Amino acid sequence: MERLVESLGLTRLTTVPSAAARAGQLWPINPVVRPYLELFPVPNGPELDGGLARFTFPVDQTTDETSAQLRVDHNFSGADLLFIRYTIDDAARGLPSSYPQFSSDQKSRSQWLTIEEKRTLSPALLNTARFSYSRVHLGQTVVSKGVAPELAFVQGQATIGELAVGPVDVLGPHPK
Repeated sequence: MERLVESLGLTRLTTVPSAAARAGQLWPINPVVRPYLELFPVPNGPELDGGLARFTFPVDQTTDETSAQLRVDHNFSGADLLFIRYTIDDAARGLPSSYPQFSSDQKSRSQWLTIEEKRTLSPALLNTARFSYSRVHLGQTVVSKGVAPELAFVQGQATIGELAVGPVDVLGPHPK
């Protein structure tokens, strides 16, 4: 059995619209776009060219994974061998995105089974039969704090998708 528990404290550095860009001082802002512009955090770092600025924030990237393996080798005789291996892996990961209001919680459960039987029929002839089964279940829950459901790109969805605007980091719940 093997277990990995990890909590990484990281600092994210991202590019956001500058204070002047957010205020509409560089170009007019369409009222339809304004709510999406407000989703970008207010910059807390240096101003960059072109209406951009830096934003940094702390995040936790967590992993909790447990795996186990069972293996059985059995010799029925010098000419008849059986091998069985079963592996299971459960994992949960918390993955931050480029912005503090979005993250992704991923859960997975994977199972693998292999059974092999070898029989020596003669000094020049070997028969091998092998069966393998695998099952992988991956799930992801998007965490979106402070994003109104009416801003979702698809009606009925709980949050927005991903919004890519030029040199600004992609806004949305994708892990970085």
